[in-house]
Amino acid sequence: MLKKLSILSIGLLALMLAGCASMDFMAETEDSLMTGDYPAAAKEIEKKQESSYYKGKNSLLYYLDYGFLCHYAGLYEESNRALDQAERLGEELYARSISREIGSYLINDKVKEYAGEEFELLYIHIFKCLNYIALNNTEDALVEVRKANLRMELLEQKYREATDEYNASADAGARVPEADCHFHNSALSRYLGTVLFRSDRAFDDARIESEWLERSFAEQSYVYDFPLPQLPAVREPKDKALLNIISFTGLCTVKKPLTFIATTSPTWMTITALNQDDEYTANLLGFTMVPTFGLPDHGIIRFEIPIMDDRWDSIDQIVVRISGADGKEVTLELLEKMNNISRDTYKRKMPLVVIKTALRVIGKKVGGEFGSHAIGNATDNNALGVLSGLVFDAINAATENADTRCCFFLPAFSSTAEVELDPGVYDIDIEYYNEGVCKLIDNRKNVSVEKGKLNLLESFRFQVER
Repeated sequence: MLKKLSILSIGLLALMLAGCASMDFMAETEDSLMTGDYPAAAKEIEKKQESSYYKGKNSLLYYLDYGFLCHYAGLYEESNRALDQAERLGEELYARSISREIGSYLINDKVKEYAGEEFELLYIHIFKCLNYIALNNTEDALVEVRKANLRMELLEQKYREATDEYNASADAGARVPEADCHFHNSALSRYLGTVLFRSDRAFDDARIESEWLERSFAEQSYVYDFPLPQLPAVREPKDKALLNIISFTGLCTVKKPLTFIATTSPTWMTITALNQDDEYTANLLGFTMVPTFGLPDHGIIRFEIPIMDDRWDSIDQIVVRISGADGKEVTLELLEKMNNISRDTYKRKMPLVVIKTALRVIGKKVGGEFGSHAIGNATDNNALGVLSGLVFDAINAATENADTRCCFFLPAFSSTAEVELDPGVYDIDIEYYNEGVCKLIDNRKNVSVEKGKLNLLESFRFQVER
């Protein structure tokens, strides 16, 4: 028996060591990203496709990361192939009922296939749209805009139905509260829809998209907590051409583990983030107490869940200078904070994640107590029963680490400007500043701006803090 417990301890150590590789794993790719060598960054991820980080149940992560990096590198067809795979996998995996997963007492969520977060699946369509624009395929670009808008429309309905289904099930051990969330309309998607419809001379559709863009700010101030930028024109000026500039900066949120304390009883479960007050927990989850249905009173239990954590970004101003246009200069305006959208959409599923994890930990604790008592009785050795109980507790603690898998290379911010120019060819400098100091100049030579065409120029600057 002691030998078996030693084997369990070795297995426990292996599990603890298995989760420590991801930051070093991404370091060289981040270096390439920060220096603007996007083809090298994409190549580095491609080489890692068969690593345990990306293969098997983590395949969706590979296609997301590789697809976004290929876009930054200008490999638009390769990016679309990867993002097509990501979309297909996301749809297949998400077709499974969320509420059925809540009843599965798995060792840890990490053993399941990664199905993607809602914001990750949304930006698949937006970056495929940008790929198609770069490939001069406005028809397929508009298809992706429509897919993005439909995904947002169905977001609230999907999680409400999943929550209602779980709460109505006979297996529900606790009632899952409704999440209080806001996001249902992406300003970036609406911006792209406006300029695409305008380039197709579908002016009524362009006007409708522009109105939806305004509504995204008016109705979602929690997500769009900054001023409404200049809207793109619905019609092109008579004798001028329009140049649209979109810049992507920073890197979007990643998941980090947060420990919670739950106090259980047959009728109520109280949940508080470790070392935080009830107000913090209520703001994060939307609740601190949930009703339970006949759960055993196990006092205090600890468990982890993933939460979204910002990555530092140093850019606070982006200035565009256009030569040959009488020294025209514009400052880009913030259009979308992907960080805000990631947190708000993730908040919709947090009640499900919290209740599922808490119930799973309770189930493991019950099983561990039963197992340690059985060992003690079978061997007539109380000390061995106590020792086995400690091993069970240690294994449960180690295998309940939060599932922090997420896409790593989605931008954090998008900023835009629309410039009215005479048709022609221009040299354009996009300057990135932090506290008045220019950190990078993205020089674009011989940019052709044509009348009656969608002239879209993308630029990137990624800065991360380790």
